[in-house]
Amino acid sequence: MLLKNHQIMSSQNFDDARAFWAEMIPGDTISLLGKKQEIDAEINGLTLGDLSLVYANFGDCDVHIQSSESESNSLYLLLPMHGTGHCKHLGQEFELSTDQGLIRDMRRPLSATELQFATLGVSIPIDKLERHYRLMVENTASQIKLDFDCRLDLGSEAGRHLRNTMTFIANSFDGVMDGSGNAKIVDQFQDFLLTNTLLSLPNFNADIDRQLAKTVAVPHYVKRARDYIQAHADQSITIETLVEHAGCSYRTLQRAFGNVYDMAPMTYLKTVRLERAHEDLMNASHGETITDIATRWGFTHLSRFAKSYVKQYGVLPSETLRHRD
Repeated sequence: MLLKNHQIMSSQNFDDARAFWAEMIPGDTISLLGKKQEIDAEINGLTLGDLSLVYANFGDCDVHIQSSESESNSLYLLLPMHGTGHCKHLGQEFELSTDQGLIRDMRRPLSATELQFATLGVSIPIDKLERHYRLMVENTASQIKLDFDCRLDLGSEAGRHLRNTMTFIANSFDGVMDGSGNAKIVDQFQDFLLTNTLLSLPNFNADIDRQLAKTVAVPHYVKRARDYIQAHADQSITIETLVEHAGCSYRTLQRAFGNVYDMAPMTYLKTVRLERAHEDLMNASHGETITDIATRWGFTHLSRFAKSYVKQYGVLPSETLRHRD
């Protein structure tokens, strides 16, 4: 079970579950396949900025979902966690399984059968994804078209990355350092998820290759981004933020940053935040904990924070805290 700490519905009454689903996704109608089946529905959800992460499980029963056209201008990426299914969408008909998910265009009709199904999904506004695409590829056109196959190959490298990203985020917000109220953490996870979603689209990598071929690293891009990171490391800094202040695409900035610092901009940001956490640990007041300091600088997992800290400073955070002045 994922997002267990973010339950929004649990019911063994099919009518209640059907009504809740219809309210959550207008236009969807759910029906049970077989009269004697018992439903044990659980829906857990989390908002990440403009994105919504949802875990849905209807128990050991088979259901059919039918939807009509709608005005919801969003995509819904659906990853089966167990069970099988069959889907008709965008003129295609295919099987659903842990090896093949669905990129659903919420504007278009859908017919799907789900057999003892549990899924992890994310709802992404199309305009949000298009904006992130422009930032990554330096495409300033007012109109762009994101090409996607509604069949999501979860066995491919991009599909595995997407599954790992969504599962990692869900597990992160179920951990002891639940950062759902921390703007820096939410923004970073939203960027992470948007980028991995784009990487799963067939045309995205070709666009990146074309852009890199004509990209020229300009040092002042790096300086602008570097100075902004240094001045605002305690605030939420996203790919979009850096692009706006650098005045170039993220890929251009990433390549230039690599030439100067031998690391990506977001890695540089992590390094700066580790430096600030190091300073705070050395000057921590009585009662201030490692968790307090790590969370302040956007680190959601103590174990990963400790590993990164040791790599940069050669000692555990607890040792720095213990030997502070």
